[in-house]
Amino acid sequence: MTIDIRLATPKDATAISIVLSSAYQHQQPVALANALRDGGHFHQEIVADRDGLLLGYVALVKLASPQNWVALSLLSVSLSVQDQGVGERLVVAAQDAARASRVDAIMAFGGRDYLKRYHFSVPAAANLQGDLATDKLSLYPIKPGTALSDETVEYPEPFAQQNG
Repeated sequence: MTIDIRLATPKDATAISIVLSSAYQHQQPVALANALRDGGHFHQEIVADRDGLLLGYVALVKLASPQNWVALSLLSVSLSVQDQGVGERLVVAAQDAARASRVDAIMAFGGRDYLKRYHFSVPAAANLQGDLATDKLSLYPIKPGTALSDETVEYPEPFAQQNG
């Protein structure tokens, strides 16, 4: 059976919650996703779908600062299809979606070893500052000049509520 990667629709919200709670083994990511969705903070949500069954999820979240940057967030893959390339397809789809919508850069918090194979760079994020631990940031620069830029990264409010 083929796994399709597509944009999420409003009717996917419950299935996304199931994927998140299964992958993370707790409800905090579900609460974060719901708060981000309710606050209009998503740039795009992308799902992996096999015949109507959601097997993976990733979100691009609009950062409060810098302008026109997004964060790769909530990457999750159902246990039944892990190590089958679903996560890779979701990350690549998120990168493609960001480039197509002319986003300047994609930030990622954590997962640096995994994301470096998709050209997320720790050195490119070296000059970034912000409330979250900047030693866990990596950057996928799209617009020339975003690598090594001296910016303050501000995530939307739901992240502060989850980490506070």
